[in-house]
Amino acid sequence: MAEPGPDPGEDEGLTLRGSIEETSVPELLKSVLGSGETGVLTFRKGDATKSVHLHMGRVVYARSSNPDERLGEDLLLRGKITVRQYLEASRLIAPGRRLGKILVELGALEPEDLIGAIEHHVREILLDVFTWGTGEYELVMTEPGQDDVVALNLSTEGLILEGIRRTRAWSRIYRGIGGDIEAVPMPTGNQEATLRLELTEEEQEVLAHVNGRATIEQICQVSYLSHLETCRVLWALVVLGAVRRGKPGEAAAREEGIASHERELDLESIVERFNQMLSRIYSFVHGRAGDEVDTLMD
Repeated sequence: MAEPGPDPGEDEGLTLRGSIEETSVPELLKSVLGSGETGVLTFRKGDATKSVHLHMGRVVYARSSNPDERLGEDLLLRGKITVRQYLEASRLIAPGRRLGKILVELGALEPEDLIGAIEHHVREILLDVFTWGTGEYELVMTEPGQDDVVALNLSTEGLILEGIRRTRAWSRIYRGIGGDIEAVPMPTGNQEATLRLELTEEEQEVLAHVNGRATIEQICQVSYLSHLETCRVLWALVVLGAVRRGKPGEAAAREEGIASHERELDLESIVERFNQMLSRIYSFVHGRAGDEVDTLMD
């Protein structure tokens, strides 16, 4: 993340700025949400602006400068409201009166459906940013207004996983896996992070092949997914903490450690078989010599 810089025009709070090219949207969101930030994270690309409101590390609202990405348009697109309901509610919008509440008052939406509609709207705005390869971001860490805090049930891991699934740019995926298909991804052993992920069967199978010995290329070769999709899954697993990038020489050291352990197991097996054989000899001799067995065995 970029270093904070002075902003003479603002005294709202600490501001961080950077470019999407220098990082990536998944890593940025994981860092910001994982550190429990509160504020407004704004993405800009050309004339497009998307603002994500955060409260204690959770996404609570989002806005887009694109008029076709507003809540009403999203509901209209999905067939949740009629054109007449949309037009009537739009005319009643005023300061302090948002479209969602107006639609509930008009009976166009059930009160229990409003949060789900907002969650879908916020999710779609945010997921579109994952497709951006260029642009700038700005995080202003300030307390949001009361109207901007909505109790949404949006999983951070789910957002990042779905956002990476929508990534089509190989250049970003390749950079995400470290830019080396001969690298060996390592399991982190973080079961908590793994359990929070809703992986498909194919994605679970990719994770299962991360054993600290197989290279990215080898995992691609045995995966049921295409090579690009497999690399994309590995990138997501790295961002979400289920997998980490291996360090140079770590795979060889791990392989030697495994081989040494296997040799120890082989030696234990030999000793165990010897003890079993000795026990059978003892029983046989005891049947012939009785109490003299100990003297004979010694």
